[in-house]
Amino acid sequence: MLDPEIKKITKNICGDFNIKIDKNGLWYYQGTPINRKSLIKLFSSILTKDKEGVYWLTTPYERGTIKVDDVPFIVVDIKNKGVGSLQEIDFMTNMDRLIPLGPRYKLWLESKANIGKNLPYIDTGKGLSARLARNIFYQLIDLGEVIEGQNESYVEIWSRGKSFRLGSF
Repeated sequence: MLDPEIKKITKNICGDFNIKIDKNGLWYYQGTPINRKSLIKLFSSILTKDKEGVYWLTTPYERGTIKVDDVPFIVVDIKNKGVGSLQEIDFMTNMDRLIPLGPRYKLWLESKANIGKNLPYIDTGKGLSARLARNIFYQLIDLGEVIEGQNESYVEIWSRGKSFRLGSF
């Protein structure tokens, strides 16, 4: 038997809302840019991603899908304090959300067709991710340390006692 809350949501599935987030984190409705940041922030607060990778906007009354070219958020600012393993790094998304890099919010590199190779992403919760803007990734690399291995060298960054590997060369 379905939970009454799940029943309520499934009764009001609206299909595709005709909203798209492009690879640069810009939001569109029926092909027209949505320029009101307050509206985009509201939509982003009700955005989820299911196990099949489908993005949903879910209100108490209706639920519909949206298209996301890459990820819904872009990291646009970085702050850090401390050094080495005691360093704490915080990222700010284009939705003004602060994400503390560390054990809960992890960073990884990933290659995606039509987007790029070895791009940096961070978890933002609820199964959603943000991609670091290129200039933010360069700033992050500046905070890292080059580790000389026997077979390869790589850049390592620490935040809140957790290390992250930023690629090898």
